[in-house]
Amino acid sequence: MLLKIILFLIIGFALYKMFGGKFTLPRSKDDSKTMVQCDGCGAFVSEDETKKIDDKIYCSDCRSK
Repeated sequence: MLLKIILFLIIGFALYKMFGGKFTLPRSKDDSKTMVQCDGCGAFVSEDETKKIDDKIYCSDCRSK
């Protein structure tokens, strides 16, 4: 009986190490972006596409005007 428990623990530890030492599922990357409103035209654009000038946020279309 004791031999079965030891064998079970060894197999369990081997499986644990074989899967990288952790049993957590890989998390998906959060691709959500923060959307902000353009002060020039009122459109909502991602924060990456904006430029802040004099404490106002402008989208790429309003910057080129």
